[in-house]
Amino acid sequence: MRQNIIKLVLILWFSLWLIFFWRKGSGPEGWQEIARLVWLDFDNRRKAVYGEEFYQFMEFCRRRLPPDSTFIFEGPDNQSTYRPRAYLELYPHMPCDRPDFIIVFQDPAFPVHKNPLLARYSTGNFILKNQDTP
Repeated sequence: MRQNIIKLVLILWFSLWLIFFWRKGSGPEGWQEIARLVWLDFDNRRKAVYGEEFYQFMEFCRRRLPPDSTFIFEGPDNQSTYRPRAYLELYPHMPCDRPDFIIVFQDPAFPVHKNPLLARYSTGNFILKNQDTP
């Protein structure tokens, strides 16, 4: 029984793996991209997948945020993949409803109001100290 479960799990895993490569690798460019990503180290793979600007901004935020601080991520779109990637990249800093800091990505028109600037990476990419926290 245990061997059958192991075989089933392996077959399912292998099938999903093949589907991923089939979908991603449709066309010569897709296969070249997969081959290129396989040989990159972890940081360069993240940089290639996330995009240079986002990856560098997350590195900037990681260096600037104090230990055990909380944040909220404000990006170009609430449905984008930037938000969950920021949560992952900035761990152990935790997102919350009443954060210590506001991280703004690709939003030069973000209303700063009374929140002082902690650090600016570039136009539209910066960290604010949240004044509304107790």
